[in-house]
Amino acid sequence: MKKPGFVLVHGYSGSPRDLAPLADYLTARCGPEAVLAVRLPGHETATCPAYDRERFMDAVAAGAETMRLRGRRLVLVGHSTGGILALDFALHNPTRTALLVLAATPHGLDGNALPRWERHRAGQSVVALGNVARMVSHINRITTAPPPQGFPVCIIHGACDTLVPPSDALAWKRHGFSGIAADLILPETRHHIFTEPGGAATADWIARQAEDLLDAGTEEDHQNASRLVDLEGPGLRSFFDRTPQARRHVAGSPGARRALGNSCTPPPLTVPDPIQLNIETTTHCNLGCPHCARTVHRRAKAMMDETLFHYLLDLAPNAYRVVLAGLGEPTLHPRLPALVAAAAARGRRVGLVTNAMSLTPALSQALIHAGIAAVTFSLDAVDPEVAAMTRPGSRIERIIGNIRGFTEMAAHAGIATAVFSAVSAGTVHRLPELAEMVPSLGVQAWMLTDLNFQWNQARALASDQGSGIDVAIRQALRVAFARQLPVLSVHGLEEFALARRYRHFLLHPPSRLTRRNPVHAACLSPWQTMPIDVAGNVTRCDCQPQAEIGNLGRQPISEIWNGAAMQNWRRRMISDTPPAACRCCPRF
Repeated sequence: MKKPGFVLVHGYSGSPRDLAPLADYLTARCGPEAVLAVRLPGHETATCPAYDRERFMDAVAAGAETMRLRGRRLVLVGHSTGGILALDFALHNPTRTALLVLAATPHGLDGNALPRWERHRAGQSVVALGNVARMVSHINRITTAPPPQGFPVCIIHGACDTLVPPSDALAWKRHGFSGIAADLILPETRHHIFTEPGGAATADWIARQAEDLLDAGTEEDHQNASRLVDLEGPGLRSFFDRTPQARRHVAGSPGARRALGNSCTPPPLTVPDPIQLNIETTTHCNLGCPHCARTVHRRAKAMMDETLFHYLLDLAPNAYRVVLAGLGEPTLHPRLPALVAAAAARGRRVGLVTNAMSLTPALSQALIHAGIAAVTFSLDAVDPEVAAMTRPGSRIERIIGNIRGFTEMAAHAGIATAVFSAVSAGTVHRLPELAEMVPSLGVQAWMLTDLNFQWNQARALASDQGSGIDVAIRQALRVAFARQLPVLSVHGLEEFALARRYRHFLLHPPSRLTRRNPVHAACLSPWQTMPIDVAGNVTRCDCQPQAEIGNLGRQPISEIWNGAAMQNWRRRMISDTPPAACRCCPRF
């Protein structure tokens, strides 16, 4: 299969320097033969030359011919007016173009755009009015021409671009191309998107898009993806229809391989893209649970910006699952339904973890309308005194009413619902009364876990071998099973087709609740799930919110996901001496 060949085209008033960081990144990643930065004729000096469409197009065509002679598939990346030149070439050479990337490219110009351009050029050489007119004419002619068909298009734009406003990116999405493969709006980024902080992350996104879109995957990938759809259901089929390049990433994940009955021994090194994002939308919380990591890792109160949320979704297009969880209560985010809708509109399976304190009927209805696919309710006790101890601030009657209200509304919406209970040595004896309540809430499953985190181990069931623990667990399971409510082990958290395969994860025997594995046995998280906090920081796993390994606004996702920190952690996890943080974790 031919490899991509990137031809980079700068804008009329710019220079190859505007694309130099992109060229350097692509060269380091793909080799010097894969990259060619075009210098438009007349741009050898700082003076802006005559706008000569024919000469400019000859330069782009020469770059494309070089990549053809090198046996490369042509990827045209045009920045600003360079995007118009790249699109112009693609209009006349659609069969030669494998991928078009429009970066900060204007979608038509009118009189309102000229003052922006003059401000952008302030302090630089004056551009003759005739050249401005020829540039505007070319842009408008290409913008209004019938769009080329037959190849994918990627759109990338800065959210703070004052020369070419972000609304132009939306106009390109509606332009009529045969396929908008992906688009990315960069938070806090201006016009020169490759030279600003975070330029490497932007370059990495382009490289990954090219690799995915030009690699159809193997026949085995397609077969595994098809089998997985049969198990998982129509939601995954819709996601693959929208994002076909995600098939090999999702089908290659350990969770998918396990569901298909294939070998899933996870490698420590390079793995497919993350197929699940656990996104913390807020650090605000209305409870003060002593077993939560918030008690140890104090965080400033913050709400995730919507632009950042959209950016994270588009930065990781192969993440089928998006779970809104973290060290805050997601329902406190004032724009939660809009965030859910944004993810669902991209074909993602959106999940929510909530304590239900603020899950009002109006919010429940809004979330259902937005496309929420799964809701997990955190509930450890139904007795007010026990709840006050385990989750201070809880109002049990309100929580129970909110859960019931949601499940009644969602009864015919195909939404997966479950109660998740963290059991401790102090609450295990009250587990049977919780088991009496949970089946009446209308949820489809109940998942039990022992306490995780090293600082919680003194209160964990695994550390308390007192009498009566096993009896209480068995009694609770009998109650739930008698009500036909499956009680699952925490090992089912990141599995595929759990609705069909739940028997593999039933909490039977009851000792599975207190068991700890001395070596890796079940945890899939560092091989398929990326936890992201409210500021875009990535941590090794949800169980270690303090272990930040990078920021997605500043660093390439590839270097974080398959960088040295994650590779070393994965290697340690599957070694004979796993980290202490894993050995005490019920998921391990």
